[in-house]
Amino acid sequence: MSKFALLFIGILLTGLGAALFYHGWAAFLLYEITYFMNPDDRWWSSQLPGISYSFWTAILMIAVLIKQYRELSQRSPWRSHPVFLWMVALLGSYYLAYFWALEEALHEQFTFIFLKLIVIVLVAYKLLDSEKALNGAIWAFLLGCTYVAYLATSLGRNAGARLEGISLPNAPDVNGVANALVPAGALLMYFAWMGSKKVRLLCFICGGLIANALVLFNSRGAFLGIVVSAGLYMLFMMFSRHRQKGQRGMAIVILVVGVSGGLYVTDAVFWERMSTLQNVESRDSGAGRVVFWMPL
Repeated sequence: MSKFALLFIGILLTGLGAALFYHGWAAFLLYEITYFMNPDDRWWSSQLPGISYSFWTAILMIAVLIKQYRELSQRSPWRSHPVFLWMVALLGSYYLAYFWALEEALHEQFTFIFLKLIVIVLVAYKLLDSEKALNGAIWAFLLGCTYVAYLATSLGRNAGARLEGISLPNAPDVNGVANALVPAGALLMYFAWMGSKKVRLLCFICGGLIANALVLFNSRGAFLGIVVSAGLYMLFMMFSRHRQKGQRGMAIVILVVGVSGGLYVTDAVFWERMSTLQNVESRDSGAGRVVFWMPL
């Protein structure tokens, strides 16, 4: 059996035991790791039972929530945040709009995807009831992104100017996979800014792999996302009134390392594709993403 298959089995059994006997938030971490490892689509999945692991880890989360609902509700009640009520109301409006939908099949498909998103958000809010749990969930996300980036780096470009063949449970193409990696940029900047030397080293390693993967995916949407999110957070790091002594200097170091690393991993193929962001010759190509923000 391959090492990745053994690793996944170990994570699955450990997460299951921790969710049932330690704390419910372990179920959410297991769901995150399973989502990014996505054994159903990996080459080593032939050595595992053919079940939908992402689905069953989601069921585990819901089961743990039901079991511990009364205890969790005392610390993190849904009613304390009106935004959850508005989320459910928005979902209801989508189902109501089904009666007037021009494409009923597509409307039903994407409304169901939105329903799953809301369920995951509500469950996560209940289970992640402490700072420790939240930090664990963030690091599970970052390590999951790093695993996907490792896969991308090991494969390299295999479809002309970009990499194909890596997917996630709800992202069958590389554009969706690349978009899933985008939030890791700002999160890694935060931990590199606030963490210890060991944490910073880990952040630089993860960040390097993720940046290289984004270049290989060659997704213009992901490029815009990482530039905007990382740029805005960099401004926060530089000019926030909440920064502590020495943090502005560290922000400058992170900026220099980040820009230098980004320039190092990019190549002419990447910049040639990014140069087509404003090309609106074809409305169906998605090449005019920034035109929406340009004045008429």
